[in-house]
Amino acid sequence: MEKFEAKKKSIRAQCLKERQDVELLASKIVDFWDSIVICGEKKNIDFIVTHFEGKLTRDKIAAIFPSKYMSVPTYEEAFYIASGLLGYEGDGSDV
Repeated sequence: MEKFEAKKKSIRAQCLKERQDVELLASKIVDFWDSIVICGEKKNIDFIVTHFEGKLTRDKIAAIFPSKYMSVPTYEEAFYIASGLLGYEGDGSDV
């Protein structure tokens, strides 16, 4: 029983970390949107990728920013985008 509880706790901790990563990526998408889309500051794409080294590529991040202006996504929209990029499927509450 202790092994089961330890495994359950480990899975929940991993899910929490994954959710935090998604939340961080979503906030970076919103924060850097205008600087990348309007000002063309592509260095910010590299800045985002650096935070998620090994999980995301520059091409994947660059693909979410349009070439023509579109308004900044809501945090919920950015969270959805970030979830897809990082493969986040939920918070593990069903574990």
